[in-house]
Amino acid sequence: MFSPSTQAMSSVLPSDINIPVSYKGTRILGIPIGQNKLVQSTCLDIAKSGDELCKQLINLADPQGATLLLGHCHTTRLKYLAQGVSPDRLKPAILMHDDLTCSTFATLLGNVAITANKWNQVTLPVRYGGFGLTLLETVSVPAFLSSWAHSLQKLPDRFPHLQDAIETMILSSNVQQGTEGFKLHQFPNDGQMLVDLLSNTKQLQQRLTEKIVQSKVNQMINESPVKDASRLRSLQGKGA
Repeated sequence: MFSPSTQAMSSVLPSDINIPVSYKGTRILGIPIGQNKLVQSTCLDIAKSGDELCKQLINLADPQGATLLLGHCHTTRLKYLAQGVSPDRLKPAILMHDDLTCSTFATLLGNVAITANKWNQVTLPVRYGGFGLTLLETVSVPAFLSSWAHSLQKLPDRFPHLQDAIETMILSSNVQQGTEGFKLHQFPNDGQMLVDLLSNTKQLQQRLTEKIVQSKVNQMINESPVKDASRLRSLQGKGA
């Protein structure tokens, strides 16, 4: 049994009932909740479990098939966690997960050295000339914000008396909270932005992810030599 407060649980359970109670945290529907240390360690354990899958992919006889499985089976493993754990808490697991993606891909190519610029392009969607190995860092913020927005839409239906409090909370919210250390320059940092998100949550995660990817592509174009920048533009269908 889990309780975030010793006082809250002691007021509910009779003293003669011997039920073990955890105050550090627990998992609900697979999502860890509780103290930061427990949440982060649980997420790290889940990220580490991907090591066995990647070892099996490396041993496959077909590198192309292994790369496809890497993109479809490994890179998506922690997306469910990203919907329920804030990016700042998930960050250690994100780094481990994305590093494993990179090292496995490099091994499948014959242990080649992958520069930061090359890796940035590898992780782009295929429509932008990448391999579609989407980083968890790219989708973690959109996944969490989308889940948060969808949940807030349902609360007034179940708890009508909280309607005013929820609206006040949204307007005073800071989109940077829970996303410290992530590049959110593409997201306005104000409560009105969150209100706008809640007004249309259809495919919200996909739309936010696309904003991040487009921002990443634009940055690559601006920082690349003319020849490489022209190629990136052409892959977007914008011509050279």
